[in-house]
Formats: sequence, structure tokens, C-alpha cells
Amino acid sequence: MKPSKQPPESIQSAGNQRPGRLALFWRQAFIIDPRSLTLFRWLIGACLLWDVILRMSDPAQVDGLHGLIPHRFLRELSQEWSWSFHLASQSMLYPWFLAILLILSAIGIIIGWRVRGCLLAAWLITLSLHNATWPLLNGGDTLMRMLLFWGMFLPWFQKTAQGGSGINRLAPSMGTLAIMLQMVLVYVCSAVLKSNEDWLSGRALEGCLSNDLYATPIGKALVNWPGCLKILTWATLGLEWVAPLILLFGQRRPTLRLTAVIALVAMHLIIMLTMHVGLFSLVSIAGLSLFLPTRCWDRYAPFMRTPIQVDSRAVTHAPVDQSWAARGRAWICLLALIWISLVNLHGLPGKPLPWLGHASLECLRTGLGLWQRWGMFETIPKLNGWYVAKLTLENGQELDLLDKAEGLSWQRPKNPSGMFPNHRWRKIFREMAHEDAQGYHYFRDPICRHLLHQWQQANPSGPGVIALDLFFCSTITSVTGDSTLTRRQSLHQIRP
Repeated sequence: MKPSKQPPESIQSAGNQRPGRLALFWRQAFIIDPRSLTLFRWLIGACLLWDVILRMSDPAQVDGLHGLIPHRFLRELSQEWSWSFHLASQSMLYPWFLAILLILSAIGIIIGWRVRGCLLAAWLITLSLHNATWPLLNGGDTLMRMLLFWGMFLPWFQKTAQGGSGINRLAPSMGTLAIMLQMVLVYVCSAVLKSNEDWLSGRALEGCLSNDLYATPIGKALVNWPGCLKILTWATLGLEWVAPLILLFGQRRPTLRLTAVIALVAMHLIIMLTMHVGLFSLVSIAGLSLFLPTRCWDRYAPFMRTPIQVDSRAVTHAPVDQSWAARGRAWICLLALIWISLVNLHGLPGKPLPWLGHASLECLRTGLGLWQRWGMFETIPKLNGWYVAKLTLENGQELDLLDKAEGLSWQRPKNPSGMFPNHRWRKIFREMAHEDAQGYHYFRDPICRHLLHQWQQANPSGPGVIALDLFFCSTITSVTGDSTLTRRQSLHQIRP
């Protein structure tokens, strides 16, 4: 007679318990399936590797002496707590050494070797890099830095207990709570900030995709379909309002939660195809992988399912680590989560918590990198145009150092955003056309000097240089309306 398959005694006793609604919500809402945790580990490690490859393949971001942002210039603008390993040396070998450390950390995260230690190393190096290159950063860099931070508090390879689906399940922890709430905050805050006239009227996506410095060729093609873009605008805003609520409260509806994850992933893929947003879409997809429900894995990845079947009514979780180290991590994570929640609240319209900007809190904002605001494309970009870096030579020749074509042309390029080698160049060029409190206009001089240095290195025996002038150009319609004209705004000039 075959022995009957009975669940372990601890599971049976747990199944008879009736936890309160709050305890039940805590156990169900903030549990991450170990397979989702593994997928997140692979994806965030891959994002780190890809970021390092993009940075190190661009000498302008590596050279601390003649690069886009020279170290001496950054030191003048640095705040009190803006520390960075990367500013310690201007040697070309030093950033490669730090890059190799980051690559090794990313590989360790991917293969699962001492994950918490590798995440700590990756977070420290990434924070150092961000403090040294802050003018080149966007929302994707901020999100990746935060996911690395919260990842240090996740229960990596913790002893698990058999859950109701027949798969090992992790206990909810402060780490799982924090990293899941971080992803929810991204979409909730973005939805609140986008609830304005641009988005409610349906004009936002058409306005963003009409911008030469944001849209990809595919995005520019979609401008010819204004009705479709209006529907997509409303759909995006609605999804950012509804999906995070499903992610947070849809734990008992795994199919609904999976649908929300798929919808958000599809949104990010469309954004990546139509707009230049750097790593934001890829890092967001990595964060969304944490919400993949157990039933999804059981149905679509049966080869990863454990053979033990247990009572589906059992509400069980793994034994909680009660060591002093684990308790300390939990308290640090809780305090950081409270701070980040207040930061996101302050980032909403009206800035209700002005005391968060006090200088005494700079150690948290800059020193630990615990600052964020999710307002990407909350309004239609105001400036739309392209750059011309006019180089005047002693032989009378004029060149555009940003355009690969020979000679100087004031006509709008076919693909203005394609003039830049990567998204970090696009970021700083988009911002430095403005003269506002962010202060990106201060970088016009070092960027002009970098462009001139590049040309002189490529043409050591070329004619002498008279001047380099940086212009921001835009098209305007003539008074009669039958032609377009090019308006030139002089931003900066340097003379050797």
C-alpha cells in the first residue's frame, strides 16, 4: 500500500490558523516568488553590465581631464556630501579599474555568488559614478540605483517554506516591502504629476514625439497619427493610475496581477521604441519581474515547479531570520523606506514638505543617493530644435562639429537626436539649452572645449582655430505661413 502524500506537520498546523486580515495581506501582498527573485537578479545584473559597456565605450564619459564633464569642473559644483571614488584620479586607467569592479559585481549578482555583498559593492560604485556624472543621469539611473539599494535587504537564498502552490516561498520582509513599494511609487507619483492639462487633453504624447531631441525615428513617424496618439496618451495615464493598485492589492488575483505586469512591460517597450529614455524602460522591466505571481511560474514554467503538493488553503511562510544582523538590516530598511516615501510626497505638486530640502539632510539626498522624483514627460517639452557647433578656421572654412556631414548647414537634420552617440549626450544637450535653477547652462563651456579638443586630436596638423560657437536652432513659420525659417540662438563661444 502506497503511503499517502501528506504535507509537513508545520504546514498542516499553519493551514488551521486564521490570521487577521492585516496579517494575511502582509503575508500575501509582499511575498516574492523565488523564481521571480532569480529573474530580477538576472535582469538587474544585465542592466548593470549594459550600462558599464555603454559608458566605457564612450571616451567622453571616461576622460576626467578633457571629457564631457572634467573633474575639476565637477569639484567646483559639488555639494558637501557629493563624494565619489571616480574623482580621486584623472588617470585613464583608474575608471577602467572601477568599471572592472562593477562588472565583477554584476556577474556575481547574475550567477548568485554572495549576492548581498555584490549588491553592496555595485550600489557603492554606482552611487560614486552617479555623483561624478550627475549631469548625464536620467530616471533610469535613479531607479537602478534604488533597486540596487533595496536589493541589499532582500532575503537572498533564505530558507524557504512550502507554500500553497507547491513551490518554495519566501517570507515577507522589510526588503520585499520596500522594493515592491518602490516600483508602485514610480507609477503612482508619475500618474499624479501627469494629471494635468497636457495629459488630460490627450496632447502629451504627440507633443513629446514631435520633439527632435526626444523622439526616435519610429516615434516621429507616429506623429502622423494624432488620433492614435491621443488614445495612447489617455491609456498611458489610466494604466499608471490603475496598474500599481493591482500590483499592490491584486495578490489574490494572480491572473489580474500578471495582466498588469504585461501591460506595464508593453508600455515600457513602446516607450523604448519611440523615445530616447536611456535605461529607464529596461530597469523598470527588471523591477516589474518581482511581481510575477507563483501561478504564472507554475503554469508557464512547469520545469521549475517542485514535485511536492500541499494544501492550497494553507497560509505559510518561511521562518524569519532573528539574528542581530537581520534585525539591523530590517530597521535600516524601514527608516530608508519612510524617508523615500516622504521624498516622493514632497515631489508632488505644491511640495508639501519643504523641510526635506534643508542642508542638514544633504547626507541622505546626495551622500546615500536617497532622492528621487518621477516626473518624466509630465509636461510637453518647451524647447524643440537642434544644435550646431560652428567651428571657424583660419583658412575661412566653417564646420559643424556635431554633424558628420562636411561643411556647415543651418538646415534641420533629418534625425536631430541621431547626432549624439548615446542617451547621456542627448540628456545634457537637451537640458543645457535652458537657463534655469538646474544649472545645466554652466556645462556649455566644458562641452564646447571637449568638442574642440576632439577635433584637434583628430586633426593635429589642421588649420588654426579662430572660434567655436554653440547655437541652438529651431524652426519658425514665416508671417505669410508659406515657408519655415531657422532661428539661431547663440549659447556660448570659446576662442583658443
